Amino acid sequence: MRVKLGDQAWRTSTVKGTCDPKWPEDETHDFVVYDRTQLLSINVMDDDSLNADDRLGQPEPLEVIDALKKSGKEVPVFEKAVFIRRGAAYTTGPGRGDLLMRYTWLEPTPGDEERRKKASGEGYLLIADISRLTLPASLAKRVQVRFAVDGRKTHSRYVRTPAAQVKNAVDAVDKVILNVVYKGAERGLSAKTLSELTGLSETMVGHILKEGDSSKARDDITGSLVAASVNFDSHLAIPLKARHVQSDTEMTVEIRDHKRNIVAHTQVKLASVPTSAAMSSASNVRTVLDLKSRSKLEGAFRLELQFSLHELKPGELGQKLK
Repeated sequence: MRVKLGDQAWRTSTVKGTCDPKWPEDETHDFVVYDRTQLLSINVMDDDSLNADDRLGQPEPLEVIDALKKSGKEVPVFEKAVFIRRGAAYTTGPGRGDLLMRYTWLEPTPGDEERRKKASGEGYLLIADISRLTLPASLAKRVQVRFAVDGRKTHSRYVRTPAAQVKNAVDAVDKVILNVVYKGAERGLSAKTLSELTGLSETMVGHILKEGDSSKARDDITGSLVAASVNFDSHLAIPLKARHVQSDTEMTVEIRDHKRNIVAHTQVKLASVPTSAAMSSASNVRTVLDLKSRSKLEGAFRLELQFSLHELKPGELGQKLK
């Protein structure tokens, strides 16, 4: 089956050799719900190893709050089902079978450090409030932040840097630096000395001398020396298993450009992320991550954000709808 909630998707394992498939009790998936009116849609597929999978049918798409009411109850599968509004759907081709799903509503609560050390509980929700990204100006057209943990992924929207900000940064770099490099080289100064005088790397000094007084050389200097700041104001959440938060499990943090290329990355140990309860007594909970560049450009990538770890527990909403 393929299950989708918003832009989150999950594919179950394949049950072979039966027209009455049953999945293991422990085969579950956590979806982050941002709005109770989000649609949950399910497609039942015929797994074909040689050709594209065929869709066998689908139950009516449901808002989250209505899906919880259907938990543990059989619902009919149709050839096609289209959501119109809450309580109403357009369906064709009945008689495709029945589907039984179980849903549990979990709510984030203040995490307890002792329970975390014992890997207790249903699981955890890692929340990251991203405030600002600093990166080389020439890469600041449109960027995205991505997190990944043990196969689970989430990402921010793409954010643009105001064009004027980048242009002003580029215009601020004049020919003084170029002249220092050229005249210094004429007087026999080494690349190391020129690097110390200009703040450029030795590699960049060699690149400028090779390119000459060109717009490309100036653009490359700008990309190395001038930083642009991108304000995100994004909130990302990723569900975690209890075993993840007290082990050596690492979360991958990536910065991607408008072509979806990874331009910078780093790793964060989940054991170092404080629980929300521990954060409430901390004076400074803001985290600054220095990322490693994966592009040819030099320069700093710095991500400012705030992490918090919340334990997930069965919530009142799920109890009220039973």
